[in-house]
Amino acid sequence: PRSTLFPYTTLFRSAIPPVDVVLCHERLADMSAVDLLQLLRSYPRLLDLPVLVVSSAATREAVLSAVGAGCSGFLGRPYTVDALDAQLLRARRALATRTARTVAEGTQMLSDEEFDQALERFANAATESADEAEAHFLEGTAHLLREQWDAAITAFNRTLRYNALHAEACLGLADAWRGKGDLDKSREFRSRAGEIYARARQWRRAQNIFAELLADSPPDTPNPLLAEAARLLRDGRIDDAAAALLAGRELTPGAPLHEHVARACQFTSAPERTAAAVCRALSSADPELGTQL
Repeated sequence: PRSTLFPYTTLFRSAIPPVDVVLCHERLADMSAVDLLQLLRSYPRLLDLPVLVVSSAATREAVLSAVGAGCSGFLGRPYTVDALDAQLLRARRALATRTARTVAEGTQMLSDEEFDQALERFANAATESADEAEAHFLEGTAHLLREQWDAAITAFNRTLRYNALHAEACLGLADAWRGKGDLDKSREFRSRAGEIYARARQWRRAQNIFAELLADSPPDTPNPLLAEAARLLRDGRIDDAAAALLAGRELTPGAPLHEHVARACQFTSAPERTAAAVCRALSSADPELGTQL
């Protein structure tokens, strides 16, 4: 259930045997497959866990939602064993193994306090992962326009993984620079990692990174998640903006959200309509906050 998923994810590392694949119907008892995917993908250890979504009505909208949440494959019911095998093979091929090995090498060098060598490894991984993420995103977009769902899913899964590796490489760079005594560089790369996770809608991961940054910053330092919410509002992504506002509110509980929302809405084509929409979106998660705002 949604209320117990977060505490029990630690069991993936111990009590529960290694999970090879998740086969999930589009509608569960207490949430949708998209909700489950968004929760799972917020944990770096679960980014490579293949999740295949099964649907009785494989509409364009259903496929797009599942792709956006990070599914590894999409099966329409009824499906054959051959179709299942093909989706599993596609999910396996989507893993970003080479860059992951580079990140792992850098992590080992950090533990050995070989900071210069770690900087080189993480810098290579950051450059490669950023380039690969962009290439696969463009590839996935092209497949979507042609309604080539399987190819789009493969490309967007690679985008998701390379984005996560890019963020992990930036965190590695932050730790390596800290080891060398350059705290400004360390904060720069830690902030970059948080931004990557925020852009990927992995709010919990972004929140944890920005919380560390704000704890070591002056009291008047802007909240990065509220800034991201403003950008999303300007782009018309109301639901994502509401999620960023909720995550940002936990970082700085006393922040005047009404000022941030009002300022961001002024840069949209319909400020009042945008403000009303974000209040409705917030109300679905926190009715009191939506009413107050």
